[in-house]
Amino acid sequence: MAGVRQPPAPRHQDRPRVIGRSPPAPAPARRGPLGPRGVRPVEIYVPVPLRPRPTTSTKEIRHAEQHPDLEAGTGLVHPGADRRPGPELIDHDDRAVEVTFVDLKFPWMSRADRRRWRSARTTSDLGVLMALWLEGKIASRPGYQPRCGPEGETAHLVPTLAALCRAGYVTTCSQPGRAGTGADGLWWAQRAAVELVVTDAALLHRLVGTAHAAGLIVRVNDYGLDGGVQEQPVIVTTREGEPVTWVGGRIDRAEMALQWTGLDRDLYRTVSTGTYVSIIAAEYGSAGARMWVVLDSLIGRRQPTNPARS
Repeated sequence: MAGVRQPPAPRHQDRPRVIGRSPPAPAPARRGPLGPRGVRPVEIYVPVPLRPRPTTSTKEIRHAEQHPDLEAGTGLVHPGADRRPGPELIDHDDRAVEVTFVDLKFPWMSRADRRRWRSARTTSDLGVLMALWLEGKIASRPGYQPRCGPEGETAHLVPTLAALCRAGYVTTCSQPGRAGTGADGLWWAQRAAVELVVTDAALLHRLVGTAHAAGLIVRVNDYGLDGGVQEQPVIVTTREGEPVTWVGGRIDRAEMALQWTGLDRDLYRTVSTGTYVSIIAAEYGSAGARMWVVLDSLIGRRQPTNPARS
């Protein structure tokens, strides 16, 4: 469930929103830590049609008994059938017809998912839904490519990210610390980083205090109606030492609306006037993994340690 802030439709949480913003000139399109990474493709498949049969033959009945997840005479998989896409030979009119079983992936959020996000009334509700999306139990989330989950590079971070969401810290984007030669033959390096929206003052003070005590970099952007602190972004990804992506910095109103599109009006008002906190490891590469240990300790997932020595 990293990089320059851009319009959020084609992006990732955790890489959810390409994390970060570039100040102030437009930054280059997001590229991954180990090579270029573009927008995830949306795949739409159309099943191969078969000639309709007016009646059901004995051979089709036999085939249906052997393959109960298929619709008789069509070779189409019933919704929810546990079947992987691929070709198969099906007897039809005493001839073998090859049918390709495919998954249908539509480039929009399902009605069921829209209802779930619209039904959230509190930040706690929102955190639970975000955790379910991170865990793959909800297909889509607001402000992110529909029917796409977090990128593979954050898979090992999902338990921590989901626990943060359930504890009241709603994560919006993140990346692990990595370093290595990219597909372009150049050296890429990124810091571990996470951005969270917090609407509870006690949780906010605890998070910021814990991160500072651990020697982590903290950026706070407060969108309260009475105005608040707006701290500058931090570089989190470099290519041959040149900045590529940032995290932190002000989110404009248009991007805020895109990030939380479809929420209940009152809940949107709450999160759009909340405080967005970016926590960043001081180190590039895998050494920054200690940041996740600190956050696990914050929410009780592991025993506290001396974070400066982790």
